[in-house]
Formats: sequence, structure tokens, C-alpha cells
Amino acid sequence: MASGRHRIEYEVIEGWERLPEDWSFVEVAGVACDSQDRVYVFNRGIHPVVVFDKEGRFLNAWGEGMFKGPHGIFIDREDCLWLADDKDHTVHKFTTDGRKLMTLGESGRAADTGYRIGVSPVRRAAGELRRAARHLGRPPRRHLRG
Repeated sequence: MASGRHRIEYEVIEGWERLPEDWSFVEVAGVACDSQDRVYVFNRGIHPVVVFDKEGRFLNAWGEGMFKGPHGIFIDREDCLWLADDKDHTVHKFTTDGRKLMTLGESGRAADTGYRIGVSPVRRAAGELRRAARHLGRPPRRHLRG
């Protein structure tokens, strides 16, 4: 696995994907590839997860009725798909063929993480670190300013 700075190059190939007749994507939330070069498109349409081979040939689709608001996709080193559903406040882990392995979060209930829209959690943490530094009698470091 490579690390560090890399130059990523790509070429847009219009019409690369070959969807079944009368199918279309609706608001693609994310695209990811597994170790077998299969391409997974996570979208807000009738077929939320659409799978292609590396040449763009349709292989499979799954996830119908399982998501309220597809939001993001990640594939881990074991080829498990992690699919975020922002309207349901959950993240689901799946096998490549669509078998659900686990769910993080409680369906329909936002977690009380302290995150608030418009308030950066990084800035908040920096402020808490500054207060802790003052309490210990140390001046806050410049990079902690929020």
C-alpha cells in the first residue's frame, strides 16, 4: 500500500457504465472499488447499490428499500462495504453481495455526539485544550487557536 503524496490521474469516459434498460442513477452519493476491481455506485435511486466490473458491465444491484438517504460509501481491506445513511442516522456494513453484517447507530435517532451544524468539532476541541492548558498553568500553543 502506498503512502505519502501521490498524483492521482483519471479520465472521464462518458457512458462507461452499462445500466440495464430503463435504469438510471439518482443523485450518486459515492463510488468505490473493491479488491477485485468491481465498481460500486451508491445512489438515491430505486437500486441504491449498483455493481459493475472494471469494464463498466452491469453485474448486480441490491439495497432496494434499505436506505432512507444514501450519503457515502467506503470499502475496507476485507472488501466489506460501509454505507452511510444520513437521513436514518446509521452506517451499515455489508458483504459485496449485499448481506448486512452490522449497523452502527439507532435507526431514525441522531447520536448525541455533541456535533452541531455550523460548529466545527475541531475548533471546539481546540478550545477545550486551551482551557485545559490554562488550568495547568501553561500558555496555549499557537496551533490550538480555534
